[in-house]
Amino acid sequence: MAPFRIGVIGAGGGRGRGWARHVKSWEMPVGSDTTELSAIADIDELALNRAAEQLGCKAYKDYMDMLDKENLNLVIIATPHYTHAPMSIAAAERKIHVLCEKPMCINLEQADAMKAAVEKYKVMLAVGFQHRFNPIYVALKRAIEAGDIGEIFQINMIYHWWRAENYFLNSTRVPENKDLDWEGWKGHWLTEGGSCIFNQHIHFLDIFQWLSPSPIKSVYATSRVAKHTFIEADDNTNAIVEFKNGAMGLIQAGVAYQHGKEEEFGIYGTEGQIISRRGMRGTLGIPKLFDDRRKPSARAKRSMLSYMPKKLGDLTKLMYKSMLDAIATGDASKIAVDVNEGRKSVELSRAMLLSQTRKQKIEFPYKDTAGEYPELVHTYEDKDLK
Repeated sequence: MAPFRIGVIGAGGGRGRGWARHVKSWEMPVGSDTTELSAIADIDELALNRAAEQLGCKAYKDYMDMLDKENLNLVIIATPHYTHAPMSIAAAERKIHVLCEKPMCINLEQADAMKAAVEKYKVMLAVGFQHRFNPIYVALKRAIEAGDIGEIFQINMIYHWWRAENYFLNSTRVPENKDLDWEGWKGHWLTEGGSCIFNQHIHFLDIFQWLSPSPIKSVYATSRVAKHTFIEADDNTNAIVEFKNGAMGLIQAGVAYQHGKEEEFGIYGTEGQIISRRGMRGTLGIPKLFDDRRKPSARAKRSMLSYMPKKLGDLTKLMYKSMLDAIATGDASKIAVDVNEGRKSVELSRAMLLSQTRKQKIEFPYKDTAGEYPELVHTYEDKDLK
């Protein structure tokens, strides 16, 4: 069997280093070929060389050299957000398939350029939303599509997390921009795109719109810097969502909550409700959600039922395999989040920021203006807040 050649950009950093190790250890068939970690790239030369020595592969400080010289079949992009679009487009132009970490990009102008490149050069692009493979969310999706809880009228998403100051201050420096308040890319609009709704919680914004009963009609949002007073991007955001079928949605997302995680999806229908907490346990008001339950009694039908999947599985590995299967078969429908699906979470995140910027409800579809960002209130610094 011939090698299916894979390169990883950003292999000196945490997520990229993890991807390189995965590719090295997860030898998988791709048609008649077998995956091979051929090369890695990173701007941090010390981290790059250390990783290359550990992994036994070629190393490139310039990712363009790797794309030009390595005859890659697939490249995995695990770099700061603002680099995702140009790197993906460069790979597509060389007819290299792309697995890009989330978010796909930081505005709709970039998303549309990525879509155009993928279509022009006839390559596949997957976005790294591994939570699409979480068995709880898969079960919720099936239940909604089957009509098990009737017509959906409300979806709530509450994700309260914490990130310490060093998370922002110690992020990878931005070498081409020396005018930032600190060198790290996190917490800046132009490099991160947004903080909590473009970084941590975009995973769950993807799930929110995936589970939604119909396309989004409008979004009204407010954002603040509640805790991390030195960053310009959001650390706490609330949004009200309207869907085209009349259903409503509520989003609370933040990384300013110091006292533990609170994570919940609540899906409410005319025939019942489903509440999933921390992506692990489903509590439902009907008995039909999960295939592996015994048939409940009439009394149980009136009770709340709980479900914990026996095994979550390695969600990243499942996502990776789905991309390889899509390439092997030429069937892009096997990709959980392709370029079109990846655009949806960017569209929702940008709408939330533009609503704050323009102080108005954003109707879908809308015109995105790259570089248009709000000047956020810093809750504990601004004197005009009562």
